[in-house]
Amino acid sequence: PTPTSAPTSTPTATPTKAPTSAPTATATATPTATPTEKPTPTSAPTSTPTAKPTATPTSAPTATPTMKPTSAPTAKPTSTPTAKPTATPTSAPTPTPMIAPSATPTPEVKKVTVGDEISTITNRYVITGSNSVSYKSPVNKSVKTVSIPKSVNYKGVKYKVTKIENGAFMNCKSLKKVTISSYITTIGKNAFKGCKNLKQVNIKSTKLKKKSFGKSAFKNINSKVTFKCPKSKLKSYKKWLKKAGAPKKAKYKKY
Repeated sequence: PTPTSAPTSTPTATPTKAPTSAPTATATATPTATPTEKPTPTSAPTSTPTAKPTATPTSAPTATPTMKPTSAPTAKPTSTPTAKPTATPTSAPTPTPMIAPSATPTPEVKKVTVGDEISTITNRYVITGSNSVSYKSPVNKSVKTVSIPKSVNYKGVKYKVTKIENGAFMNCKSLKKVTISSYITTIGKNAFKGCKNLKQVNIKSTKLKKKSFGKSAFKNINSKVTFKCPKSKLKSYKKWLKKAGAPKKAKYKKY
């Protein structure tokens, strides 16, 4: 009984424990833990770039521009520009354009030349020199009374009326009275021919000569016409008027 129990317990326990626990624990734990932790670099690059760019640009620009522009520009631009621009531009620009355009185009420096016809409200004239015109005709042929002026102003220039054109009043049957100014030096032919109701002719000019009275200037006017002439020229004018067609029964008076 003594030799049987000693050899059985010793060899069985030793070979079973040693080879099983040693190779299993060492080989499994080492390769598994090391390769799994190192490829994890996926979590490191992801957390770092995402957190920084997002937090910085979003909070800074939003908080600064929103607060300041709203309070500051709203209060200042409203009170300041509204009061000033309204008062200044309204009063200043309005009178300026109204005066400037009117003054500039008015003096159209279109110079008239000899032979050009000009008109006033009542009469028509023809340019005969740098400062002289001739009386061409009345605007209204039915006029009853006409006073030929000494001068006429046209576009800022003063022209002396020195002549009555040929046929100026021819057949103006409504004409009853005419006054000839002191600047007239010529009465054209047929100037008053056919004025059957012409009863009064006042001649103030002393510059008329024999040849100043055109042919038939006073032919076929009213037979009872009265010519009123300057005292110093009455005699000679009477003679020249008759040659110019004045009626035989015409009367002649002096100023």
